[in-house]
Amino acid sequence: MRDKIKVAANNKAYKAKHKKRLAIRNKELKQNTKYHRKDSYVDKQLQRKYGITLEQYNTMLEQQGYECGICGIHQDDLKRRMCVDHNHTTNIVRGLLCDRCNMALGHLSDDIDTLKNAINYLNERC
Repeated sequence: MRDKIKVAANNKAYKAKHKKRLAIRNKELKQNTKYHRKDSYVDKQLQRKYGITLEQYNTMLEQQGYECGICGIHQDDLKRRMCVDHNHTTNIVRGLLCDRCNMALGHLSDDIDTLKNAINYLNERC
């Protein structure tokens, strides 16, 4: 327990002493997040993971009106890029979703019957 207290105190002292340097580093790190990474990096990731180019991704985004395919939230209202939704068995890309909708489908294992059960559950209880 004493070690945790010492570590916390040392961390606090370090942060206070190097406040300006840490602020600059954090700003640089923020600029290198997924949403801000260079297009060439994003293009390589999209090709490797989903077999699509950044140009195809941007076309899909434009066709969807820059909105999530499920909830309709606009890309400008998100902190990160839209997720590429795909069938995990066939790897066929279905569209672009916000993080929340993408995770919801994932948690339901992309199972239509489970999704229908969830809808019925909500209809009965709301």
